[in-house]
Amino acid sequence: MRLVRRVGLKPLSGYTRMVKAGLKRLPVVNSRGRLVGMLSRLDILHQVATAAPSAAHEAAPSGSAATVRDVMNPHVPTVALADGLGVLVEKFLQSGTHRLIVVDGAGKAVGLISDSDVVARVQPAHQRGLLDAFRRRGAPPAAEASAQELMSPEPLTTPPERTLVAAVQVMMAEGRKWLVVVDEAGKPLGLVDRGILLKAITSRYEG
Repeated sequence: MRLVRRVGLKPLSGYTRMVKAGLKRLPVVNSRGRLVGMLSRLDILHQVATAAPSAAHEAAPSGSAATVRDVMNPHVPTVALADGLGVLVEKFLQSGTHRLIVVDGAGKAVGLISDSDVVARVQPAHQRGLLDAFRRRGAPPAAEASAQELMSPEPLTTPPERTLVAAVQVMMAEGRKWLVVVDEAGKPLGLVDRGILLKAITSRYEG
């Protein structure tokens, strides 16, 4: 179990410590060392999202990330709507990612699917075999389930030129954890999540 040192923090300095320690939450204490609350990534996201409107369009310091294109993960595989469990499991295992982007016949992003979605949404009788497949202990079960049936439809999308703060504002307004970065035709370019955005924003203002 990781031990967390109690310290008094301002939000951004607190998140910097959280990032370096690999934590999602951090206890906050007052000057007497008494616990007064918990600082989470969501708390800091809300602060960023409710900052002055001009912050969403501010210029980034030279050499730092300015847009979601600068920080997105471009290595997230895509799958077709009709792809079955065998294809999905193989894509997850080959890429080492926990998310796949589902595209339609035109290559447009129409859904997101996670490895946990796959396990949770197949019939209970197939879940054990699916977990074994993810552990490379056997082949995926012969269940009739497609990406279209297992995905979360209508993913939140963003153009690559959107600023980091504006991306956070969109995610908070929609209550989403992921943004699919797409081109003008709606074809996926990559993914960003809350952690990626906050790490980039914090690094811009650190020090």
